[in-house]
Amino acid sequence: MGQLKGLGPTPVAVGFGIAGPEQARQVRQWGADGAIVGSALVKEMAAASETGQPVAEAAGRFCAALRAGLDG
Repeated sequence: MGQLKGLGPTPVAVGFGIAGPEQARQVRQWGADGAIVGSALVKEMAAASETGQPVAEAAGRFCAALRAGLDG
């Protein structure tokens, strides 16, 4: 991570296998500026849709849990 960050001012984000707060926290500890969460968010939204839950609320809860994991 340090080699990439040394190439310039562009933030470095990791986006493979980030499925929850634990993985987001780990890549932050490695020095990443961000964690890209795509598939895991889509899965949460799909699961909410299948069970009749509000999709936006499920997405919000998932994102809040990720954020809390980074803060903790």
